Amino acid sequence: MVLRAGGSVDEIECTGTILGILPDPELIDVEVELAPGDTLVLYSDGVTDEHVVGGEEFGLDRLAALLRANTGRTASEIATEIVSAVEGFRAEDPQDDITVLALRVRPFGRVLERMLRSEPSSVPDARQALEELRFRVSKRVLDDVRLLVSELVTNSVRHAGAGPGELIALRVDIEEGHVRVEVADQGPGFDPERAEASAVELEGLPGGWGLRLVEQVATRWGVDRDDRESRVWFELARDE
Repeated sequence: MVLRAGGSVDEIECTGTILGILPDPELIDVEVELAPGDTLVLYSDGVTDEHVVGGEEFGLDRLAALLRANTGRTASEIATEIVSAVEGFRAEDPQDDITVLALRVRPFGRVLERMLRSEPSSVPDARQALEELRFRVSKRVLDDVRLLVSELVTNSVRHAGAGPGELIALRVDIEEGHVRVEVADQGPGFDPERAEASAVELEGLPGGWGLRLVEQVATRWGVDRDDRESRVWFELARDE
């Protein structure tokens, strides 16, 4: 079954030979499209065939209702809920094995946030943190993110005015068409109007080369500032 991010449940019909019985089983491929937030739930017949005295089975309808009731939860939580529900349904030891595998596609939105010290060692620390993206974006996009984050964290440490011991925030959001990255610090930062107008004009200023590189590589970029922090952000188109 597939628990969709919006709370609906799709039953995936699939037939084939039971595994482990025949030397040459017939296996059928079924293609299912999963979107961010969807959960694929695989289960043995010990889940649906479990029954109470009198013959009532746990069944597909009860399983689907249980999945809908757990919309938005993690794959681990969903699998645990299924096993607990089946075990509680009979109120005795299960009569068959109960096997559940739940796989959830990570939803869009904030996928990474790290607080780094305003010191040179934070540059390799930031690059290491970005390894969490390696299964979510293409190698090309990840290489570009690493390059630009290295430049921006270096700028924050050396040029943006953040004091020793202050923190630099690295934030990454993944949306359907792009990756957005922010590097924020508590220093005065760069002048937003000049930076957004043209990074080329900042070539002679401290950190200007880093911003010029961002302009050349990123799809969009900008500088924001509020009472709490200065942020340089950029977006890169995701590969299909």
